[in-house]
Amino acid sequence: MAADVLKSMAEQMIKGGNYEGALMMYDRLARKALDDRAARLGARNLFFMALLSQLSTLTSENVSVGVESVRERFTEYQELDPQFNEYTREHMLITAIIEAMECESPEKLKEAIDDYSTVCTVNDIKEQIFARAVKLLEGRSESIM
Repeated sequence: MAADVLKSMAEQMIKGGNYEGALMMYDRLARKALDDRAARLGARNLFFMALLSQLSTLTSENVSVGVESVRERFTEYQELDPQFNEYTREHMLITAIIEAMECESPEKLKEAIDDYSTVCTVNDIKEQIFARAVKLLEGRSESIM
């Protein structure tokens, strides 16, 4: 019950643009879920949402440093939750997003999001995060030209 309320709060933080707050909330919820047999299965999705929240904190000034930070947190989450592995759609998407961000390719990012979207449900929260990431990379591509 309390976890559902906190998850809703994290979603509201994202809607309001408080990505750092959402990151901390999802991270805390995921770590707590790992200690609860019933909630453990939901930890992967919470870690995934934490990573998406962290991606939303990136700006055009900190993309390379920010992506490295996302990569480190991604590695940590995989160590904490063995279910967050290369066979999951969440893992595949985060890996593809990191690669697209590193090579600053909006096309690769859109392709990764499209691949994910064909199999998984994309709600308003994820849509907002994906749109923000694409806009960030498109803006960087335009400023380079």
